[in-house]
Amino acid sequence: MNTTDKNTSIFQHPVWVAILASTAAIVWGWAYPLIKIGFAEFQIEQSMTGSKMLFAGLRFCLSGIIILVHNAPLYILLHRTVAQPGSKGRNPQLDERLSGSHTLVHLLLY
Repeated sequence: MNTTDKNTSIFQHPVWVAILASTAAIVWGWAYPLIKIGFAEFQIEQSMTGSKMLFAGLRFCLSGIIILVHNAPLYILLHRTVAQPGSKGRNPQLDERLSGSHTLVHLLLY
């Protein structure tokens, strides 16, 4: 492996793109059935629009908390180990690692 291969994004490799796209499709495919199960568990009926909105708000609030709790320590850890001394601005590789890892954890805990 030469140095140019080390700097390429995993999104430039067709195998990884296919794996990540398949994983996203499978997980998003489970969203609707899981929401319906949640409605049944909380006894939310079809006509209860306010309860549906509250349920959606709670789901998004919980996902935001999961993202913040997961990313804060990870960002600090990766920023210290990956960032180059004296560099300014954001590190794209760091952003890829953070977004990929938080998405994985978020979807696993959904």
